[in-house]
Amino acid sequence: MGSIQLSIALVTRDRPEWLRQCLQSWRLQSVQPFEIVVSDDSCDALQTETRQIAEHFGARWIAGPQRGLYANRNRAFRTARGTHIMSADDDHTHPEGFVRTIADAIESDPEAIWTVSERSPNRPTDPLEPPGELRSNGTIGPPENAEDSAAIACGSTVYPRKIFESGLYYNETYRFGGIWYLWGHQLRKAGFRIRHCPETFVWHHTESSRPRQDDLEWLRHQLECNLYVQVNHAFRISRNPVAMLRALRSAERLLLNGGTVLGNNRKVRLRFNQVIRAFVSGSKNPFLRNE
Repeated sequence: MGSIQLSIALVTRDRPEWLRQCLQSWRLQSVQPFEIVVSDDSCDALQTETRQIAEHFGARWIAGPQRGLYANRNRAFRTARGTHIMSADDDHTHPEGFVRTIADAIESDPEAIWTVSERSPNRPTDPLEPPGELRSNGTIGPPENAEDSAAIACGSTVYPRKIFESGLYYNETYRFGGIWYLWGHQLRKAGFRIRHCPETFVWHHTESSRPRQDDLEWLRHQLECNLYVQVNHAFRISRNPVAMLRALRSAERLLLNGGTVLGNNRKVRLRFNQVIRAFVSGSKNPFLRNE
């Protein structure tokens, strides 16, 4: 891989068997990454098992901060030592040649941020779509320009190390939810180019999230975070009247009729204090910079 040192910043929480499958997938690659860092937010009862799995596969285990997904990603980013750092999830596996293809992309443009698509093992022939982008009008869809966008794949994106050396990190206002839509705009505003690598993908095993199906508080938190993202983008980033109107209508719908998230069949209504909190938080600077 020449002068490129690809660190894998892998986050996990309470899913040791999924982590085992994920790490085995990494170690089956013909070209190996420079290092794999496992940042573990698991409960005390599962941390020992998770650490043993990580070390069995030659990964560097660290304890997570226990403050949610984005704080955990930031912990992994800060700990990684490579020239380029790839975000990774414990419910992903990888096709043959994945690391080699990523290395080729980095070599072609080492200053760029590189994203890859997800594919479901249940739909192995689906076309590879680039990650979604939060557009100026408040809608989410494929980026208008996949070679220069604000579209981030939260668990499968490669970043040049200098991003984190400059003090840029994920917003940690919410423990989980669609914060990556703001992160993409933060990176673009800072002058970084986000590109899509269409030559490879990750397998996303979505069945790993089934235990959350009946957790209505988790769903409410997710919906509140997504409203926060919509409000923040509309009123602080795009300042587009159409996007502002969409955010207000979303708040009304979530209060009166409720909503759900992709992959969840349950539906819940947000509480009034959650909507107020999303709007108050959404009026503040969405970008985190640690100097």
